[in-house]
Amino acid sequence: TDDDTLLGVDRLLQVLDSHDDSRALYVGERYGWAHREETPGTNYITTGGGMALSGPALTRLADCEDCTCRSPSAPDDMTLGLWCSRLDIAVVHEEAFHQSEPENYHPEVLHNADSPVSFHRFGVRLPASATEEKKAAA
Repeated sequence: TDDDTLLGVDRLLQVLDSHDDSRALYVGERYGWAHREETPGTNYITTGGGMALSGPALTRLADCEDCTCRSPSAPDDMTLGLWCSRLDIAVVHEEAFHQSEPENYHPEVLHNADSPVSFHRFGVRLPASATEEKKAAA
């Protein structure tokens, strides 16, 4: 996860227990880029919402000699998604991982969804230019 992610470890363990850890899996909230009608694009799990990798997935990544970052500023989650795609590691979307704060989801979505594993940007700091009203609301 990112350093501003709230993670429920007990709930995470429940979710992970529902997956076959003998398979190469990459679990979390799935995003994607470059999807077009003629090309499948690449899926990735957001680091903000948190992710989990099975032992076989970690082994494939550790053994990969071509898995290097393009640059220090390359997006870590998108880069990892590209590597997982190349290594045939399954991307598994879990709706309990959240890339944003609870208030950015409609209450009905959270009410009707599985119990959350994580929320990203939890306790986010507001810029100095934020009004006192916004600071109080945060």
